[in-house]
Amino acid sequence: AYLSVSNAYLYISGDADIILGIRNIGLTPVKWFEVASRVKRIKNQEEAQFTANNQNVEVTRWNTTIYGEEISIPAYSPSPQEYPSLREMRKDLINNQEYGFAVEGFLRWETIFSEVFESEFYFYNPNVADKDGRITMAHPSIELRTYKILNVKK
Repeated sequence: AYLSVSNAYLYISGDADIILGIRNIGLTPVKWFEVASRVKRIKNQEEAQFTANNQNVEVTRWNTTIYGEEISIPAYSPSPQEYPSLREMRKDLINNQEYGFAVEGFLRWETIFSEVFESEFYFYNPNVADKDGRITMAHPSIELRTYKILNVKK
């Protein structure tokens, strides 16, 4: 089982939300997976930097056997301190040429062979347009850990 966050979608209608698309590209199912994520405001035109760690993310776990197709889950992410909600952050960033959104974090899972793996993800949207609907966030060219084995249970 090899999981990856294949997409991130920013929904800007209503309360605003970020949905992650997760795909198992391996040949076996997983016992469980968890996502640790956070949303941050980024300065456009600056190099993307992965800054998530175990202290500044919110972790959610699912017990499932995803295989093959992409499943969508919300990125249960706390908003940056200066914003009370993702909706307020979105309102501040609409048509802002200087700042945009990013979502970053970890994806962890356990295989049917009791191995636990972790991969990092990072997606961004430099310009939040003033329109409703779904925006596919971009994936920058930065070095992220992928398929790192964390431990082997006996």
